[in-house]
Amino acid sequence: MVALYQYLYTSTSVLEWATDYAYRSNWRGIVFETDAKFVVDDVLAGSEPSGWNSFENLNVIRSRFANTEWKLVWSPRETNSVADGLARFSLFNNVAFSVDELLDRIVVEQLALAV
Repeated sequence: MVALYQYLYTSTSVLEWATDYAYRSNWRGIVFETDAKFVVDDVLAGSEPSGWNSFENLNVIRSRFANTEWKLVWSPRETNSVADGLARFSLFNNVAFSVDELLDRIVVEQLALAV
């Protein structure tokens, strides 16, 4: 049971970080995908969040989604094998990946395609 709460807290913390970055960057039309179905259910639910340890994060995430044109979608882990493999690799090999570098590359690629 503790592992489930830890997973919920970690999943909501990651989503809170990503939505904070996107919100501060004024990004629009984003579709966030996660394999944590209960996080999607909690964010999209009309009732109070179910996880006490992630209550604040969930409320912040909800307010960001309410004030933007973003979408949150559940994606089964099997369809997210690249990200899941990358996460496992980094955990087992004590390697850190910088999301900022990845985002910079994506932005450069999208700008190059727009020209």
